[in-house]
Amino acid sequence: MNAKIKLTLAVAMAGLTLASCGGKSLSRADAEAQMEVISKGTPAAQTKVTYESGSDKVVVSKDDNYIHYVSSVTDSSKNTKNYNIYAWIGDGNVNLRYSDGTDKLYYSTSNTELQSAITSGIDARISAYTSNGKGQASYLKSFFEKIDAADSGSKTSFTHKDGTVVESGATEKGSYVYFGKENYKSSGDGNLVLDFELMYPAQREDAEKEYYVWENYLLKEIKVDIESTNRHSDTKWNFGKADIEKPSTDGYTAMNALQLVAVSAVLTSVVFLSGN
Repeated sequence: MNAKIKLTLAVAMAGLTLASCGGKSLSRADAEAQMEVISKGTPAAQTKVTYESGSDKVVVSKDDNYIHYVSSVTDSSKNTKNYNIYAWIGDGNVNLRYSDGTDKLYYSTSNTELQSAITSGIDARISAYTSNGKGQASYLKSFFEKIDAADSGSKTSFTHKDGTVVESGATEKGSYVYFGKENYKSSGDGNLVLDFELMYPAQREDAEKEYYVWENYLLKEIKVDIESTNRHSDTKWNFGKADIEKPSTDGYTAMNALQLVAVSAVLTSVVFLSGN
C-alpha cells in the first residue's frame, strides 16, 4: 500500500473515531454555549420512546396507542408498590393489565372516557421525554456558570489527606465544589457529550462522575457514579424504539368497578404524569 493511500485511510479512520466519540473537543465555555443552544432548540416530534433506569422501564408508542410501565413506587406512608402495568387501545377497546405486587387485574372493554385518558397520557409522557433535554441543558448551564463565577471570585483553599492543596469556589454558602477531569464534545448544534467530575471536598474525597449525551436536541443518556456512596445510575431514552408486548388475561382477574377506579387513579398519578 502506497503512502498516499495509507495517509488517506488514516485521515478517514481519525474522522470515524472523532465522530464515534461525540465530535470535536470543546472547552468548558464552548460546552456551556452548546447547552444554551440546546435549551432554546426544538427537537423533532417523537412517537415512540423506551426509557430505562435500573429496574425501571417505560415503553410508550403513540403509533400503537400503547404504554408499558414498570417501576417501584413508595407513597407518603412509605408503602412500596411494584408496578407492572400495560395499557393499550385496540379495536375500540381499552385494555389494561395491572399488577402491583399484590393484585393482578385486567380490564378489556369499550370505555370512551378511559380511552381518552390513555391517549392523552401517552401524549403527555412522550412530550415530557422529548422536552426533557431542554430543561436539563438549562439547569446544567446554570450550574456550570455558578462554579465559573466562584472560581473567578474568592477562592477557598482545601488540603486533601495526601497533602495536596486545591482551591475551590462556593456555589452556595458552606458548599464547595470544583471540577476534576473534564471532557466535552460536540458534532454540531443539538449534539453534545458532557463527561466530567465534580469534587465536593467538604463532603467526600472521591469524585462524582457525571456523563450526559444529547443527540438532535434530545437527551439520550445520563450516568452518575460515586464510589464512596455506592451510587451508580444509568438512565437512557431510546427514541424511535418501542417493543410492543400485549399480555393475555391468563393469570389476571377481571377488575370490578371499584378496582377500575383505583387503577385509573394510578394511571393518572403515576403512569402518565410522572417525570420519570
